[in-house]
Order: sequence, then structure tokens, then C-alpha cells
Amino acid sequence: MIRSISFLGLIILLNSCISSKCIFIEDPQNNENENPYNYDNKIYLSNKEYFYTYQIVKGNDTLKYKIDNDSVFSLIKYDSKDDKAIDLLSIKTLKAKGPIFQDHPDYSQTEIILSHLNSDKKTITSELTGVIENSTNVWLHPFRMNAFQILQFSPFPYVKPNESKKYKWNLEIGEHWKELKDITWKGKLNLKCVYENTLKDKKIILPSGIVNTIETRSNCSSKNWESFFNIVFQ
Repeated sequence: MIRSISFLGLIILLNSCISSKCIFIEDPQNNENENPYNYDNKIYLSNKEYFYTYQIVKGNDTLKYKIDNDSVFSLIKYDSKDDKAIDLLSIKTLKAKGPIFQDHPDYSQTEIILSHLNSDKKTITSELTGVIENSTNVWLHPFRMNAFQILQFSPFPYVKPNESKKYKWNLEIGEHWKELKDITWKGKLNLKCVYENTLKDKKIILPSGIVNTIETRSNCSSKNWESFFNIVFQ
């Protein structure tokens, strides 16, 4: 089975990886109330929320998704008007120590809420997860619920801006992963991901002006799976 995924984001930023020491984690800052890993963030600042549009391309169709009353999602035309349709995504950084940190004091990530919103910015569904951000690397849990569950099998957004060689990250997924409703397998699935900074000075034109970025390309493979990911990092 071959799956291809491409993703473009201006600023996109493990527990599974922390044990293999492939991602650098900064020393925590002693702070009684605020998450101890927020202090050196340049992108995911405390209590900030970022909004994104998205498209799902399937064949010749451009789609988005909606959630029905029974919590089952379905794909609809991108220009469809529906109160249950997901029109926006958002990433919000928690300032205080959130539920994950309170339950796991050794948690070493900035906590974020990934929300799926309708056109009125009303949250339809959301998940709590984390991001690792410092001057050495940025690593992010992607959206993985409902129509985005396939991203669990793609290279997670991971940028090492000063790295000149290919770098790797591996993920092992057990067969019972609650966010996945339509994809199943037996045993453990081992994903091997390879990243490479392909363009060090990629220019992007924004309403605010021209910004210089780094383009990182990656691929992820297992015994019967292959996926691809493009990241543009400011």
C-alpha cells in the first residue's frame, strides 16, 4: 500500500522519540504555574492561537470534512455550507501547566490544543497534545483525528534548521490507537522517517512581505507503507 501526503505550512512545527534521544529537549525553567518548556518558544508562544485553512484533495475533487450526529465524519465539497463542516483548524498553546503535565510531571513538551472549527470558529472537536520547540529543533504532533488520521502514518513535522545532513526519527505504533477508526493492523507498526533540508533560503510572499524559510522534505516507510511530507519553516 502506498500513501502520499503533502503538507505546506508557513510555521509548522515525543514522547515516542524522547527515549531514543533523537530530539533535543531544552532544560525546563522553574516556574510554579507556567509550563516549564514555554519560556524559549519563538513560534508557539504562551496562550497564542493560530488558525489554518486546509483542503483534502481526492482525485479531481477538493474537499473538506464534516462530523455527523453519531460522531462519524464524511467528506463534502470544499465550498459546501454546513454548520457541522470543519472549515478551520487551530493550534493553541497553553500557558499554565495543563492536564497532561499535571498527570505526568515528567512531561517535557509545551502543551497545545488542536481544534477543528466550523466557519464561525466554534470548536466541533479537539485534542490535547504537545510540541517541542527550541533553537535546535521543532517537533510537533500533527492533527490526527477523523479525516486527518492518516497523518499518524506520515513523518511528524520535525525541523532541525541548522542540520546539513539527513536526520531520522522512528515511531512505533501499537494496533489499538484510539484516534484511528478506519485504519487497522495487527501487532506493532514500525515507521522509519528520514528528513532533509532541501532549500535553505526559500522565499515566500505574504501580505506582510517576503520571508525567508527553510524547506524540509521527509518520507516515512514501514513494511507496507510509505508516505511523504513537505514542511516550510520560517
